[in-house]
Amino acid sequence: MSNQIFKNGVLPFIVDAYDQSVYDSKIVFSTQDIGTARLIFKMRKDGVPLPLSAVEGKLVLLFTDGSKHIRNITLLDKVEGVAEYILNKEEIKIYGRVQASLNLFYKNGQSLSVHEFNFDIKKNLIDENIVPAAEYYIDDFQSLKSQVERKAAELEADINKRTDDMKGNIDQFSKELKEQLNRMKEKLEDIDGVETKEGAQQKAKNALRDAKAYTDNHALDAEIHVTPQLKQAWDAKETKEGAQEKAQEALKSAIAHYDNLTWINVTLKNGASTGDRPFQFAKLGGLLLLRGHIKANREIVIGVLPEGAPQPPIKGAVASPSVSGTTGHSKLFLNNNGEFVLTGIQAKNENAVTGYYLDSCIIPLD
Repeated sequence: MSNQIFKNGVLPFIVDAYDQSVYDSKIVFSTQDIGTARLIFKMRKDGVPLPLSAVEGKLVLLFTDGSKHIRNITLLDKVEGVAEYILNKEEIKIYGRVQASLNLFYKNGQSLSVHEFNFDIKKNLIDENIVPAAEYYIDDFQSLKSQVERKAAELEADINKRTDDMKGNIDQFSKELKEQLNRMKEKLEDIDGVETKEGAQQKAKNALRDAKAYTDNHALDAEIHVTPQLKQAWDAKETKEGAQEKAQEALKSAIAHYDNLTWINVTLKNGASTGDRPFQFAKLGGLLLLRGHIKANREIVIGVLPEGAPQPPIKGAVASPSVSGTTGHSKLFLNNNGEFVLTGIQAKNENAVTGYYLDSCIIPLD
């Protein structure tokens, strides 16, 4: 929808383990900010924007009435780490202090608590139940007494009305219970006509006896499926050595086809550099093949497909490159804009990692 207006509350969050105290945002919305109260999250990690690829953001909201809402946030810019949430028309009416927590859930099973924070929703004057003010000058005790008696009568009338309403609700509930009981009785009558347990067991025994007789007769006919001529034809089939020779020829052909593919260099970014071999890609049918060895930092864009390269999947893709210098692997995300991002690592010795092998990375294309 175009020409929308929002009251923005911007929340700059740095994701680390050093400051997890509740952030007092000083943000104040009004109960009349319907469809316009927007929280904007700008997330950074290690001095750069936090990539939001292959991740789902959840915002937990705890309101003053005791209700807890868990909402999905909208990812505005996955590269720059920007997301938003717009309070709905029910939430904006729950005035008071709101406690909130932003969490990220990655598709590889990891999760991340970004920050806890709070903000306020102020009750707008238009939402107040304003009663016209009245001034009373009480001359003596009798005047005060009459005022109290009038208020008590009004309160008693209100209580009687509420009691009558409750009785009506109880009567309706009792009627519904009786209707359900009658339907259950009808079901029980239907069950009485169902076959007995003994009858069902006898039918099962008869079916088992017939099946056994059929299989016994079937086993006595040695040529019912395989004729002597067909057996002789199978005996003349290819030998084990011949099959192995054909498999080796097929393997040689596949290796030659792999080497003859057109390999193109990926454009490296943000300090990423070539290791043992250049970072390259090639298209094979509906697959994007990767190869090479690079040295790069994680959690930032390390490279991008050049112009004319195959279109990446609309929802992006993920592969698992091996690490060099020790044993282990990382995650390589390919965003739909052609950017590559390394994230996460599982290694025997993380400090010993010297680079990443991309030869086992195969990405299906749309």
